[in-house]
Parts: sequence; C-alpha cells; structure tokens
Amino acid sequence: MTFDSTPAPRQVRYGDSTPTGLPRDILERASKRLGWAALIYAGTYFMAYFGAATVNPESWATLLTHPATPVATGSIALALAIYFLSRFGRLRPEVLLDIGLVFEVVGALGIAWANVWGSWPEIGQFDLWFENLRTRAGWVGIPWECVWILLFPLIVPTTPGKSILASIGAASAGMVVLILSRAFGATAADVPVGQLFWYYLFSTYLCAAIAVVISRFVYRYGRRLAKAQEVGSYRLTELLGRGGMGDVWVAEHQMLARPAAIKLIRPEALGANEAGARVVEERFKREARATAALQSTHTVNLYDFGVTDDGAFYYVMEMLDGLDLATLVDRFGPLPAARVAHILRGACHS
Repeated sequence: MTFDSTPAPRQVRYGDSTPTGLPRDILERASKRLGWAALIYAGTYFMAYFGAATVNPESWATLLTHPATPVATGSIALALAIYFLSRFGRLRPEVLLDIGLVFEVVGALGIAWANVWGSWPEIGQFDLWFENLRTRAGWVGIPWECVWILLFPLIVPTTPGKSILASIGAASAGMVVLILSRAFGATAADVPVGQLFWYYLFSTYLCAAIAVVISRFVYRYGRRLAKAQEVGSYRLTELLGRGGMGDVWVAEHQMLARPAAIKLIRPEALGANEAGARVVEERFKREARATAALQSTHTVNLYDFGVTDDGAFYYVMEMLDGLDLATLVDRFGPLPAARVAHILRGACHS
C-alpha cells in the first residue's frame, strides 16, 4: 500500500496559548515581576510609615494608636503574602496575576489611607490647601497612588477590560478613604467632597486613563509575540539550532501532549525572488511529500508542513533526543570503523 496521505500544507492559524491570550512564558515572567513589586511595595510602605519611629522610639506609642496603622500593617502583610505566593505558591500564572489586579486596588487603598485619613480635621486647613491648589501659591503634589497606578500595567499584562476595572478601582481609593474619613469624623464634615473630586479627576483618574493606554500597548505586544511564536498548531518553545537555511525549534502542540521539532526555512535562503516564489513553494511541497513517504526506522516522521503568513516554509518533524554526528565526534573523538559502518548503513537505509 503506497503512502500518499500526507497532510496538505496550510497557512498558520494562531490560537491563544492561555485564557488571557498571552504566552505562558510571558505570564510566568510577569508573575515573578509581581512578586518583586509586592516586596518593594512592602519595604517602601514600611519605611514611609514606620521609618520615623525606627529612629525615634518615643513616637511608637502615638503611631500604634493611629487609626491608619492597622491598614498600613495589613497592606504590608498583603504585599508580603503576594510575594510568597509568587515564589512558593502553586497557582497558575494567570490566576496569580488576577490576584495581582486585586492587589493593585487594595494596595492603592492602603497608600491612600495612610495619606488621606484624618486630613483637614478643620475646614480652615482645607481652605488653605485648596487656595494653594487654585492659585498655585504653594506646593500641592499629586497623590502617591498615581505612581502605583502608572507602574502596574508595566508589571502585570492583562486584558483591556480587566485593566480598566483595576485602574478605576485604584484611582477611586483616595475618594473612598476621604468619604470614610469624613463619615467617621476624622475629617471635618464640611470639607466639600465635590471640589476634591476635580482634584482627583485630574490626578488619579487621569493616571488611570494613561495606565489603560499603557496596558493596551503591553497586551498587544504580548499577543503579537504569541503569534510570532506559533506555527500551525504548534508553539515554538526553544531554539535548537541555527543554520544557513533557517532555524530548528522545539515545539509543543496546542492540543496533543506530543513534542516536535520544527524547521523554519527562510524564503530568501532559497534564493527565490518574487517571480520564482511559486516555483520554490511547489518544490518545497514535493520534497515534503517525498520525506513523508519514507518508511525507514532510521528516518524521523514528518507530521506536518506548510507556509507561514510571512512566507517562511516549515516542517514539523518527530522530536528525537540524542546527539548529532558533530557532537558525537567532539565528545568521544574518532569513532571505530565498525561504528562508522553501522551509522552509514542506517543512513543509506533511510
């Protein structure tokens, strides 16, 4: 029975390698970045909030009874928990990054709590602050949450929808803490929340809008990288070798638990111009079918072949663990004649 059931060449079709649409290696690296960001958050928060007490022990009594101290302690503990989850936890990267988005909101709330709770206990203090803001007579900075909001999309790549929700939630932290502080009497009841809304609109909410734009660029870059790493139903994972004609990669099938080797042949390496591209493609198909028809046990199986969207030819072949002849000779030196004859017989049989 002759073999002529080789798969037809097809164009590359891209699929999502994870539920987020981003390659798993990108998510794994992002998980590590999230862990380091959480550790930096914990250290920075500790120094900013408890730093003065470490050099002035007398201030510990006042600091420990401050209403913001439990929130500060909880924020630091949460950040450390995120760090240990990223290092020693067994969560999937996409799940950990979703938890990271919650951490973005809660972390912004912790920053805002330390800065906003108890602000303007008297209306006169607010009037002076707002007059400086209106006339620029004094220094009025932006909330520290802005730095957190702008940095986070560079740490955690996510879908646009999740980015919008997390950014808006983090940007609302200052207003939420202010309303709570006013409701519990830590801030003067006649402090006009409406006027402060405009301050937050042009600070934290503006930064949230910028963060969403940054997140879209980061996400699109990740999707393009995912597409560039996929050939047919396979995803390139590791470069095995590079030669004059092209590259050989280790690849994983998206559905099957079967490793494979993919050889990518650049069209320019075949010396084809635009007019001869069709001829080169037909020759490539004939050679692929001829290779697939080989039945020798010394020949790797050809699983698939085709042409990528950018015009590169590819073979999907059986993945074998072992040494090539050059490595064999380099490692063990000249081979005995009997072994050389055995290798040559296998090559000729193939």
